[in-house]
Formats: sequence, structure tokens, C-alpha cells
Amino acid sequence: IKEGSYDQRLLLELCNDLRKFKRIITWYGSKFDIPFVRSRCILHKHDFPLYKEILHTDAYMIAKNTLRTLHSKRLGVVANFYGIEAKQHPLNPTVWLRCLSGDHESIDFVQTHNIEDVISLEKVCKRAIFPYTKLARTSI
Repeated sequence: IKEGSYDQRLLLELCNDLRKFKRIITWYGSKFDIPFVRSRCILHKHDFPLYKEILHTDAYMIAKNTLRTLHSKRLGVVANFYGIEAKQHPLNPTVWLRCLSGDHESIDFVQTHNIEDVISLEKVCKRAIFPYTKLARTSI
């Protein structure tokens, strides 16, 4: 942040990492994560994957339609409903603010939270999403 490069290095790494996969799976990614990252890459003139280069499945959108009776469609709620452990490290605004100031303990906390998200997303998808739907050929 102090140098003015902001998230450019992370965006480059993300674009390179995305290209290692034929399909990515997100939770609410089509409404937030993908547009956010795409717009940041366009702003910084980075090579974000083009249409049909990588397939994308938004498990939230599938859950929203197939799990209508749950009071919330948050990943943690869906995971807990199926007895899947999720989010032992919930985030709050204080953690984010500490991350912005470079606090390594907070950055490690967010990394742990993100790893837990990936693990619980995979388990939720295998248990409650994939067996009940055909994966569309939707692009990132």
C-alpha cells in the first residue's frame, strides 16, 4: 500500500493460478469475487482469463435454488446444516483493518479463514451440490 502497487502482485499471481484449472468453483463468486477481480485486473492492465478460457461454477447459486428451506444460504450455514465443520476463524472488520496496516497476525488469520472456506466449500459441494445438479459450461 505504501509503495502504491496495492494488489497488483496478488492479481498477477491469481491470473496465473486460475489458468492452472479448467474449472473454478466459488460461493457467491459470480456476483462478487469474479467481477471484483476482473475489474481490478482491467484497471491494472493485467491479463484476466478471457471468456470461455476457464469454466466457473457458483455453488451459492445452485444452493439458493436447491436448498430453499434453509434460513440463510451462507456457506457456514449450509455446511453446519450438513454437519460439515466450517469457519472456526470468522472475520470481522477489525481483522480487515489490521490487515490493511500490514499486521502479520491478522493476515495469517485471514489466510486460515480462507483455507477453511475452501475446505468447507469442497465438502459442501460433494455432499449437497454436485450430486443434485449438472455442472453448466458457464465461463469465468
